[in-house]
Amino acid sequence: KGVKHNTTTKTLARQVDISPTIAKLMNLKQTDGINHIGKFSRDLYLKWQDGKTLDEVAQGDTPEYAMILMYDGLSATELYYHLFDNPDFEKYPNFLWLKENGITFQYGAISNFPANTYPGHHSVCTGAYSGHHGIIDNHYFDRNLLSARSPIEELTNAGDLIDGDMVETIYDAVQRSFDNWHPTKNPLGNFTASLNDPCGKGADYAFLETYLPYYAATFKKIPSTAPDYPPIETGINLVD
Repeated sequence: KGVKHNTTTKTLARQVDISPTIAKLMNLKQTDGINHIGKFSRDLYLKWQDGKTLDEVAQGDTPEYAMILMYDGLSATELYYHLFDNPDFEKYPNFLWLKENGITFQYGAISNFPANTYPGHHSVCTGAYSGHHGIIDNHYFDRNLLSARSPIEELTNAGDLIDGDMVETIYDAVQRSFDNWHPTKNPLGNFTASLNDPCGKGADYAFLETYLPYYAATFKKIPSTAPDYPPIETGINLVD
């Protein structure tokens, strides 16, 4: 609902365009902030917005809800092949449903630099490049704290590393725009959730932004050598 169906476009999209586009589709309130050329603007959907709205996706009524599904490390060309050129495409019914009920960007989305997990996921959910939202890599040296940070190993509470005064997540923008959910005062209000994703600052439920003592003991240090991952096609099949 709210987007074109079974459409493919050659428009060049970027990761930082995703949240601004969702914000506009969902009729979030605009705000003052910093735009893509570093100037003050009054017509942004996020406080620091490097991305633009991809207006060609919209069609029809305002959606009732929005979901961002991230498949870390999957190239657009690989997914495009399996959706359009692979003769066995029918074995990916859920990806095909998304294709037939939405719009496909043929060339995928240009990533943040560096194209690593924590900076990239936060660029998607803030609409800002890593040099602006503050998480510049999976491992980096924080000049303000004069210490090394490794959000991919620390795993939880990456939202503490974002410049909260200057940068909003899409979850922050929803809370700013709507009558927000509360477990007792407003149980039918708008609810946001970040499930097992590095970016969750501002969400009503964010698994990796909440320290759970009984679960922390199960966190394991990331191995120094990469494990043997299944072939990409097998991974796509598992996710589907």
